[in-house]
Amino acid sequence: MLKYQSMLAQSQVRFLNNKDFDIYGNIVDTNLVKGKNVVLFFSDKCGACKSFTPVFNSLAKQNLKGVNVCAVSVGENSDLMDRIDKVFPFTVPFVPTVVSYDGRGYYSTYD
Repeated sequence: MLKYQSMLAQSQVRFLNNKDFDIYGNIVDTNLVKGKNVVLFFSDKCGACKSFTPVFNSLAKQNLKGVNVCAVSVGENSDLMDRIDKVFPFTVPFVPTVVSYDGRGYYSTYD
């Protein structure tokens, strides 16, 4: 685990990858679709991502009822990033980007 990921992992952030999304960009994990999801797309090489870590960690540590805090390493998930550019209802033009899901489906993007 890279240093940045270990900083996120300390605060109950769940890491997602290509298999956690269907062909339309919806989350497929039945444990995640029961609530709302906040997904951070980040890169270990990104200075802005590292600066954003304390804010994202504080969200994860709050243990908000029904909210799952997740992250995707763009460097480790190139297949997923290719699919996002083609068929997902959102894009990740740069990192950090935060995408929210209301249950299973895409809700909004914050970058």
